[in-house]
Amino acid sequence: MTYASLHSNTSDYIGRRRRLRVDQTKAEEVLWQELRNKKLGFVFRRQFQIQKFIVDFYCHELRLVVELDGPIHAEQKEYDLFRTVKLEKIGLLVVRYRNDQVLFEREAMLQDLRTLCAKRNSFLRTSTSPNLS
Repeated sequence: MTYASLHSNTSDYIGRRRRLRVDQTKAEEVLWQELRNKKLGFVFRRQFQIQKFIVDFYCHELRLVVELDGPIHAEQKEYDLFRTVKLEKIGLLVVRYRNDQVLFEREAMLQDLRTLCAKRNSFLRTSTSPNLS
């Protein structure tokens, strides 16, 4: 699946994505500072549209979605599971971290994410599956 086929950037989502970037949570702001400018070795985008979903962070090279869960996610577990299943069906890996992990356990959370990125990169480089290219 190509980058263009994943990211349609439809006009009705442009304003919404912009608002989400401006009104980001503290955890999103902190994690973005750790992800931007290839600090983990990969390009990440924030508030990225994939089909009809807007994900918190996305790395196309790794086909990786990083979602941050705040208090509201306790009330929308079914919807989060629905989104995860839909995204995984198109070959993406979805990983979730709680806002508290980003804010209060940042180094452990980042080490977990670094390890996941390395494993995912290795998997994708050795995989011959056409769905993951």
